[in-house]
Amino acid sequence: MKTLKIHKQFQDFSVIGRLIGLTMFFAASNQLDIEWGLINSAWILTTGMLISAITGDVLGLLFGGLYLCRTGKAGEVDRWSRFKVYRMPWRIWAQSYLRSYSSRRR
Repeated sequence: MKTLKIHKQFQDFSVIGRLIGLTMFFAASNQLDIEWGLINSAWILTTGMLISAITGDVLGLLFGGLYLCRTGKAGEVDRWSRFKVYRMPWRIWAQSYLRSYSSRRR
């Protein structure tokens, strides 16, 4: 049950990171002087959402893991990092960073 709660916390952090990434993407696109008629907007939106999703995942997982390490729950980060659902290339990088950080914090 405790593992499911931590899994939910990481998902919440990832969603918040994605929303921040999307907000920054759209805010930056309004400030740029881009001729949107020359570029297919579907590709731009798809690429922007993909980049913000990956960035949100990485930032959410890092912030969530660092929060757990700061609150004295570094062992939970190691337990969380063993889940098979997190086997994406960018998540594996975040896990390795969190594992090394949590081992230093013990």
